Formats: sequence, structure tokens, C-alpha cells
Amino acid sequence: MKNQKVVFALFLVLALFIASCQPTAPSVNVPQNGGVDDVRVNTAAPTEAKISTEEFPLPNCGGTGEIRQTLGATASVFKSVTIGVKATARGGGEMAIPETAKLKLEIEVEGAYQQTYESASSRLDTIDMPAAAGTHVVYEIGWYEQTFESIVEYSSDGQVYEAPYVYKLRIPKIENSYQVSCNGSSNNGQGVTPQPTSVKSGLRWEQEAAQVPASGTSLKWELAAGQILFLSGGQIRINGEYCGGDANQICVLVFQATTPQTVIVDALIPENNWYGISSTLSPNDAVSEKEPQFWYPPNCINGCKKATVLYFTDGKLVNKTTLTP
Repeated sequence: MKNQKVVFALFLVLALFIASCQPTAPSVNVPQNGGVDDVRVNTAAPTEAKISTEEFPLPNCGGTGEIRQTLGATASVFKSVTIGVKATARGGGEMAIPETAKLKLEIEVEGAYQQTYESASSRLDTIDMPAAAGTHVVYEIGWYEQTFESIVEYSSDGQVYEAPYVYKLRIPKIENSYQVSCNGSSNNGQGVTPQPTSVKSGLRWEQEAAQVPASGTSLKWELAAGQILFLSGGQIRINGEYCGGDANQICVLVFQATTPQTVIVDALIPENNWYGISSTLSPNDAVSEKEPQFWYPPNCINGCKKATVLYFTDGKLVNKTTLTP
């Protein structure tokens, strides 16, 4: 019995010795609550690079006077914030930034550049894009990306951290303009095909034009499978379905093609329509994107009281809704 106790004691000592030789796991300084306090954003001067070019048409072929619109009515300034994955402690060492902390840091960085963003946005409303009577002007817009890179400092659980961030603005600038010939063809009952404008920057609308048709009351499009046609104006007739006759109403057509389709719309009011073609937007997304513009001039002279939306799929009316401001 005595020998057994001695063996057990030796075994216990040996086990403790082996355990003491094992390397200990490195400690990681992770904040317990992920709280963020005392945020300080170090702002930076931007670098700028051109990323794409886009064309915007401004037709005034049948007009009797000059028309103009601002760049701000055509394009917008886009912004984005990216926070680094890890933060560096002031005393050394790194820590993964919790998602809740990252969200607060993004808000703080965005706030630090809010005046810069607002200044760039408001400037667009001061840039005119005119088109004289009897002309069709195309404006070339360059898209420029301004990048602001620096660090944001913050404290969490008594420790001070620094995290890298990137703030970006995407700003449109007019680079050139030129005139294209006006389509003076009268309506022949088959529809006049509008001259499309390609959107080179790969934005949501692949083609778009305003104030069509220049003359006549009918337009024709060739849609590929998967495309939607969005048309708005004071009066529309397609496949026997009519919308119009109300000065307080804007008529909207959303035509979805699942196979190649020829679309003819008539009873249009010349120079009182906007159209766009997209391969990426759903019918509902297209309406949601354009709906804020329904209620203001020039869509309705005194502002619209309602919008009638006709939803077609492959030539058949599938839904008809009425929207109000």
C-alpha cells in the first residue's frame, strides 16, 4: 500500500511538471462590450481619378425657345465609407473591429465629410445644360472618384485605437457637348424609333431620352429578352389601353419583355415624354426610383395629383395601379 502511494505521488508530480512546460495561449486584448467612445476623425486631402464617361441627351428639336436643365437634375454625387478590418492599439497590437463598432465609426467618418459632400452636391444645381430651339444637344459627363484616406481614433474599454478608413465621392463633371441631327420624321402609323443614348458607365439605365418624340405621336422600341421599357408622359396608348385626359395625372408605362419584343406606343404628346430602358431593374424598382419625380414640373405644370401606372408583360396588361404623392 505504501508503494502505491509513492507511485501515485510521483505520477502527480510528473503530470504537474509536464503541464508547466506547455506554452500558454497568447492573450488577445478584445474589448468586452465593443463600445466606442471619444471618436476623432483625421480628415485628409483627396486624390482624384476619372473612372468613366456618360452621355446625357437634351433634345429640343421642335422647341420654340431655349430649354435648360441643371447637372443636378440629371446626375447625383455618390458617397461611400469603408473602415479597415483591424484597429491598432496605441501601445501596440491589433484587434478585430466588432461590427457594431465599425458601424459607429462609419457614421462618424461620414459626418466629418458631410460638408464636403453637400458642397459637391449643391454645386451641381448651379451648372446649366442648355439646348437652343431646333437643336438636339448631347452632353458628355465625366465621372470622377475622389478618395480620402486617413485614420479614425477611438477609445474602447480604456484603450485607445486607430483604424484606417477610406471615404469616396463619385462626382459628375461636364467635359464636352455636341449636337446631333434632329429626327424630323412625321408619324407614319408604325411609330418613330427614338435615337437611343448609350449609358457608358454601366449605370441602371442603358438608354434614356427626354422630350420625345420630337414630332408625331408614336414611338417604337425593339426590346431584348430581359429588358424593361419605362415611359412616362401626359398621355399613353398601347394595345388598346389608354391613359390620359387629366391635367393632374401623369401616365406611366412599365413594359417587361421576357422574349424579344417590338413595342409601339401612340397617342403621345410630342416632347412631353421620358423613356428609359434597363436590363437590371425590376418593374417595381424602376417605378420606385422614378416615382419621386412624378409630382413636380415639367412632368405636370402645377404638380401631379396622381400617377397611373400600367404594367405590361410581353404585350399583355398584368397590373394597373394609381399612386398619389
